Amino acid sequence: MALDSQSSRRITKLWANKFLKNICGDVKGKTCYSVYNDRTSICPGCGVKEIFETGKDHVVHEQSVPGPDGQRVWIEITANPIRDEKGNIVAVSELSVYVNERKQLESKLREAEKRYHALFDKAPLGILIIESNGTAVEFNEEAHRQLGYSREEFEKLTVSDYEVLESAEETRARMKKILKTEKDEFETKHRTKTGEIRDIINTVQVIELSGKKFFHVITRDITEQKKVEKSFQESEGKYRELLNGMNDTAWVIDFDGNIIDVNDAAVEVMGYSREELLSMGLTGIDSNLDPEEIKGLIEGMPADEIQVFETVHTAKDGKTIPVEISSSLVTYHGKQAILSIARDITERKRAEEKLDEMMNDLVTINEKLGVIGKLTRHDARNKLSVIANNAYLAKQKLAADHTAVEYLGDIESAVDQMEKIFDFARTYEMLGVEELSYMNVEKNVDEAAILFSELASVKFANECQGLTVMADSLLRQLFYNLIDDTLKHGEKASQIRVYCKEGEDQLKLVYEDDGVGIPEDEKEKIFKEGYGKGTGYGLYLITKICEAYGWTIRETGVPGKGAQFTMTIPKTNKKGIVSYRFDNE
Repeated sequence: MALDSQSSRRITKLWANKFLKNICGDVKGKTCYSVYNDRTSICPGCGVKEIFETGKDHVVHEQSVPGPDGQRVWIEITANPIRDEKGNIVAVSELSVYVNERKQLESKLREAEKRYHALFDKAPLGILIIESNGTAVEFNEEAHRQLGYSREEFEKLTVSDYEVLESAEETRARMKKILKTEKDEFETKHRTKTGEIRDIINTVQVIELSGKKFFHVITRDITEQKKVEKSFQESEGKYRELLNGMNDTAWVIDFDGNIIDVNDAAVEVMGYSREELLSMGLTGIDSNLDPEEIKGLIEGMPADEIQVFETVHTAKDGKTIPVEISSSLVTYHGKQAILSIARDITERKRAEEKLDEMMNDLVTINEKLGVIGKLTRHDARNKLSVIANNAYLAKQKLAADHTAVEYLGDIESAVDQMEKIFDFARTYEMLGVEELSYMNVEKNVDEAAILFSELASVKFANECQGLTVMADSLLRQLFYNLIDDTLKHGEKASQIRVYCKEGEDQLKLVYEDDGVGIPEDEKEKIFKEGYGKGTGYGLYLITKICEAYGWTIRETGVPGKGAQFTMTIPKTNKKGIVSYRFDNE
């Protein structure tokens, strides 16, 4: 669709394709805002108006419009100027693509994330999402509160910083084992910020997000429970007071499987009298157990550990209560017995089910968005290929008509820019997906440079020998975009230099050329999305890559003497990992 501007307040249609005519009828001479939205004035964010007013080469915005069935749908509108032989903008072309399904998925994703975080943040147990290096990429308030750290302090720690019983090597071995079994539950000890040792039970499950595996860990502090158990072992005289002071139900069981003592909470929760409970067997309160299974549990009771499992208790009124049983050996009236503490986990089970549901929703929506993005780019590239081929054939047929050839050249240029935007979208989807590792800077710079045949006439100095940085495969794309920017906009650039300077607690990684440089009033603007003469995404992508690595980037060159991009890399990243090093280190 092509439009012109008759005034600053009126934009009329010059031409529309068959698809738009089938929906809106004959639109020639009508204003686009009256056809699309039945408005009497220009739509907010209008790309056509912006191009006429600013002279930009490319404007993209989204808009809600009536669809073929009368229902409103979302479309993405890409506007590009059409210029005459003097370079004056005489009209603007618009390409509209339906993005309704993507907008609906984005809305569902935001809602799912909101519900998930509400449950995640307010859960009464510590919940962490841990990656393979032991760093928590996400955790709730209870997780860091249990150990007495602030959120900012805790996010810099790895599991080995507060794990007491296992060495770092043993923890890594356990993680490898869990990756195979996909779940585990075990008792351990954690050290708080003040040095206090707390008893913890960890429930671990392997989850997958964006193709990468993480550990979903629920931590429960059982220090007080352990004190009760220790008190039982050390002083039988205090057991009754301790038992009745607990909110959880407590059961003392002999080695024949008989219930020989209960606390007040068991009487209240189960609805039986104390005498009724003492006369009942374990199968009377737990129908899931049979005598042989009870015998196996008793015989397999570890001497110095807590045995933890989940089951269901049935109250006198028939109500079923999901419980987590923590059992250990105690001394009762001079004989060994089993103390079983049953905690009602009804709310926890509901929270876990909701968390699993939210996690599955997030994974599904994330996968759908990825698939839609790939399919959209694939289909759009096919259509652009048709446009480019037809433009080429038209240029051959109209070779004598210089004005037509120039217009067709503008179309080919627009197609080329859209191809680059799709390349940007594909690369942008990769941000944060790969796990960071030490990458050789010299190698990545050389691999980026070799892709440009134009560099044959430019002196290229790569002075990053021995430097490795925490990054991913997008590091090469970062340098590719910088070199591409020099070749396109440096004009008189005859040399490029990449080098580094190490400070006390940071490293400056510098890329510079001797081209025309960047004007002072544009030094901040060039990193913004859509700014510039091309697609406006080259330096914007560099900024996003640097953010993913925990770096900052600034243009520090002298206008007229060349461009200089300085990337500042801290000595350690927010996870406490060294961000850069040299081979001799």
